[in-house]
Amino acid sequence: MLLDQKRTKRIVQIVSVFAAIAFAGGGVLAIVFIFFGGGGSPSSGAGQLVKDAKVLVDKNPRDADAWAQLAGAYDTDQQPGLAVEAANRAVKLEPNDFSRVQQLVGLQQRAGLTGEPVAALQAYTKRKPKDPDGFLLLGRFSSDAGKTVLARFAYETFLRLDPQNRNAPVVKEQLKQLQSGTTVAPTP
Repeated sequence: MLLDQKRTKRIVQIVSVFAAIAFAGGGVLAIVFIFFGGGGSPSSGAGQLVKDAKVLVDKNPRDADAWAQLAGAYDTDQQPGLAVEAANRAVKLEPNDFSRVQQLVGLQQRAGLTGEPVAALQAYTKRKPKDPDGFLLLGRFSSDAGKTVLARFAYETFLRLDPQNRNAPVVKEQLKQLQSGTTVAPTP
């Protein structure tokens, strides 16, 4: 019995030493990476993302995924004009893909373009008149742009297309606020 306790105590000590070494080694690796492994400024990493995405676009200029990746890389590299151009190209290649339109309008909004997101969403909802998500986003951007008539139309269409959507109660409240003339806070 005494031998088993000594053996168990020794095994626990050995495991503890290995755990301490592993923990310290992980900490050392983290410190080394922070000080030496970053590879320069954050924009240099973004610059590499842009270069890599350009290679993909050059290989296949008809690939919407490559253009979307380039748009994201330009956005990361804080080049909003080029990001919007690349996202526009992705939408032109796949005009019925809602994720492409979402990326485009988000980039347009971050670039400070106020009318463009509404126009892009109107074009999308004309192409896809049964997509409630397009109308939901159109309502939000129209409301943000002060286009209350368009926002009401978009929200009403959204509710007609998908009345059971989890966003329906919020949209109903926004419609009430639009109809009463109060300001609607943008949805996150």
